[in-house]
Amino acid sequence: MNPFGLLTKYINKAHDSFIPDKKQMTLMKPKFFTLLLLSAIGLSSCRKGQNDPGIKDYDNQQILSYIAKNGLTDMQRDLSGG
Repeated sequence: MNPFGLLTKYINKAHDSFIPDKKQMTLMKPKFFTLLLLSAIGLSSCRKGQNDPGIKDYDNQQILSYIAKNGLTDMQRDLSGG
């Protein structure tokens, strides 16, 4: 008996179990395309729009809004630190 005969038989059997048959492929196609569609929707929804302010603009808006809301008329923003 070839000592590698059992090993080759075992490897071939294991390899065959990883190859999907036609029924499994027809079940995998809709799942794959659904996952692909959901991924595309998710990635496109995270895209930054043209009208979104940068972080410095947003901070400036928030600071000016806070000063106006709390009536801090004598407060000036410190521009020395950035």
